Amino acid sequence: MPSQNLSLCIFEELATANCIFCLKSYKMRKIKIIIGKIQRVELTKT
Repeated sequence: MPSQNLSLCIFEELATANCIFCLKSYKMRKIKIIIGKIQRVELTKT
C-alpha cells in the first residue's frame, strides 16, 4: 500500500506542477495580449 500512496503523491505533485505551468503560460498570454493592445494604441497615436 505505501507504494500506491507514493505514486499518488507523485501524481499530485505532477498535477500541481502542470497547473502552475499552465497558469504561467496563461498569464504570459494575457500579458502579451495587453502589450499588443498598448502597442496598437501607441501606433494609432502617431
